[in-house]
Amino acid sequence: MRKVCIAFFIVMGLLLWQTPQAQAQFWKKIFKKEKKNTKSNRQDGQTKKEQEVKTVLKEQVMPQFPGSEKKEVYRIDLLLPLNLNNLVVNDQAVQAKVPESVLPYVQFYEGMLLAADTLAAMGRKINVHVHDIRDPSSSIRNITQTNSTMKNTDLIIGVVQSNEIPAVADFSKQHKVNFLSALSTSDAGVRNNPYFILVQPTLNTHLHQMIRYALKQYPSEPKVLLYDLKNSGEREAYEQLTNALADEKDIKPLDLSKSTVDSAGLAQLMDPHSLNVVFISVLQTDRAEQILKSLALLTPKFKIEVFGLPSWKSIRGLNVPGYYGDLGINYTTPFHYNRESPRGTAIRSAYTERFGGTPSEMVLRGYESLYWMAHLLNRYGPVFNTEMERIGERSFTNYDIQASWSDQNDFLYFENRQLYIFRYQQGKRQVKNP
Repeated sequence: MRKVCIAFFIVMGLLLWQTPQAQAQFWKKIFKKEKKNTKSNRQDGQTKKEQEVKTVLKEQVMPQFPGSEKKEVYRIDLLLPLNLNNLVVNDQAVQAKVPESVLPYVQFYEGMLLAADTLAAMGRKINVHVHDIRDPSSSIRNITQTNSTMKNTDLIIGVVQSNEIPAVADFSKQHKVNFLSALSTSDAGVRNNPYFILVQPTLNTHLHQMIRYALKQYPSEPKVLLYDLKNSGEREAYEQLTNALADEKDIKPLDLSKSTVDSAGLAQLMDPHSLNVVFISVLQTDRAEQILKSLALLTPKFKIEVFGLPSWKSIRGLNVPGYYGDLGINYTTPFHYNRESPRGTAIRSAYTERFGGTPSEMVLRGYESLYWMAHLLNRYGPVFNTEMERIGERSFTNYDIQASWSDQNDFLYFENRQLYIFRYQQGKRQVKNP
């Protein structure tokens, strides 16, 4: 672990030694409401049959928490897949260019560094311990052992994959310390863990809120469902979308895994006299782009409003007028950063001065994750679970943390339900609340 820390501070030292412009080049080269409801998102949009069954289910019982003792200094353990062992050997950088896959995690850490500066200026004492979980000595397995130094932590922030979540969640439950999963949308099968906080809403939550919004906006317009069942991920997305659409009986489905995506075939599903609402349960962005291009050829003859998945955030051409004809394209996202706000402007200035360049979304996410969590720690102590709805000092996101429940009303974990609808048409974006 000592080797990793030394290597990491060498990298950071090189960064801070350079001018802002040189720093920017260095990183490029080195690291290319509606009203709150405490019921589960699994119950949003229930079918009538499910609502009838609900009357005989057991009562939802919130978990009990121990007392929360305030401290002078709080320890936060940050789990990041930096893979520094492949970047630095014998205190020397061995690659001129690190894989692009590392860049988001570096940016997240940069945001946390800026937040730490802000917190220090406010007089809040936080010690952040960084673990490169790609280093064998600080792997998930090692740092979640019973004798790990992490057992003394007051909070864990994990930028981890779904397969890494269970071990960290088990550790957090055993030691009664909160674990904020900052990256993955997966709950990884975690159940009955009041110390697991999923900041990225599950796909199920995304879909139920999106469908509820779409059906409210377009209750009587004709509806089409396009889906692809080529792999397990797409099949799961289709199943969750059809579950969210359970009460919508009059809908035309088309399995694109069994047919060619062409405008002529899609036109047969459309009504030329009404706006057509099209739901697409395709996660893979390049496949989604093909479908959108085919639908775009039908406009302006057909009026089409498309609702897709949160992965569509990385689809090309959304900001380009005419790229997708006159389609209205909607998807949900939990994060919306106003870069022109006083906080956004301050972060941009601080980032440019310290690192050079312009802060990415991952920088802003890192900043607000630490800022938000440090606020809760300082005000309520390590066990702040019953106070998470009191956002108080916020940066950008109005987190809506609610308890999630199983279909049998068993407690699962805490989940952020704050979502926005991003709607694109002719290159212009609108931001709406579902």
